[in-house]
Amino acid sequence: MLVTSKNKDVIHVLSAEAERGFNVLGYIEFEGHIRSACFTMKDGRARILAVLSNGLLAGANVPVSSAENGMEPFPEDTVATTYKN
Repeated sequence: MLVTSKNKDVIHVLSAEAERGFNVLGYIEFEGHIRSACFTMKDGRARILAVLSNGLLAGANVPVSSAENGMEPFPEDTVATTYKN
């Protein structure tokens, strides 16, 4: 599950298991405020697509485990963020 707020540049990534509720894995920081976001598949891997307030389309890998430090965004080598105009 993805969670973001108006005028924020981060998406919180949560896993949802019916019997245990939600588990916050961490967050991804983008180069603009998020207008909308969704999941997609690319090359067999789950990705996040986000439309940003600055006109960019952002893509990032969906992390499959919790961040090492929940106070910092997922590292770039984990999410491999890309941007397009």
